[in-house]
Amino acid sequence: NKFPFPNKERLNKWVSSLHRKDFVPTAYSFICSKHFTPDYFYEKHMSRKILKENAVPTIFDSPEHLK
Repeated sequence: NKFPFPNKERLNKWVSSLHRKDFVPTAYSFICSKHFTPDYFYEKHMSRKILKENAVPTIFDSPEHLK
């Protein structure tokens, strides 16, 4: 999923949820769908997952040394 650049408020929520110091997303930055809970996706939409407008990444199973 691409970062939501047109929506500054949503973009800031996404970046904040990553807890990565000094991270600045670019137009080429993506975040995997596995970081979003199932309720953040619209019901089956063909073969593609579509994020809802209020979606924020919340699932991070990073090793302790990467936190």
